[in-house]
Amino acid sequence: MATLTLTRDDGYDVLVDTKTRTVSFFGRSASFTLNEWKILKGLYFDLGMAVKREVLLRLIWNADRQVESRVVDMHVASIRKKLKKLRLARIASVYGVGYRLVPTHEKPI
Repeated sequence: MATLTLTRDDGYDVLVDTKTRTVSFFGRSASFTLNEWKILKGLYFDLGMAVKREVLLRLIWNADRQVESRVVDMHVASIRKKLKKLRLARIASVYGVGYRLVPTHEKPI
C-alpha cells in the first residue's frame, strides 16, 4: 500500500504516500528526499524520544562509512522547514544527544 491515512490524537487525518515520500495535511503537502524520509521515519518510530545523531547516520549510510555528522543537521534543517509548512510536527534538538520528533497540537487551519 503506497498511501496511508494516519489519524492524530485530535482526530485530524494525515495522508502519507510512501511511494512518492509525500505527506499531506489539511491541503498542504511536502515531499521529502530519500535521506530526509529515512531520518523522518527513524524519528517517527521513536516518537517523542531522543534519537542519537549516530543512529540517524546509520539509517542513511553504512556504519562503516565515514560521514560528517553535520550532514544530519543539514537534512534536519530541511525537514524542519517542510514540517513547519505542514504545521504537523516539529523536530526538537536534544542537547548532547540528537533529535526528537514532537507532534504539534495546534489547529491545522
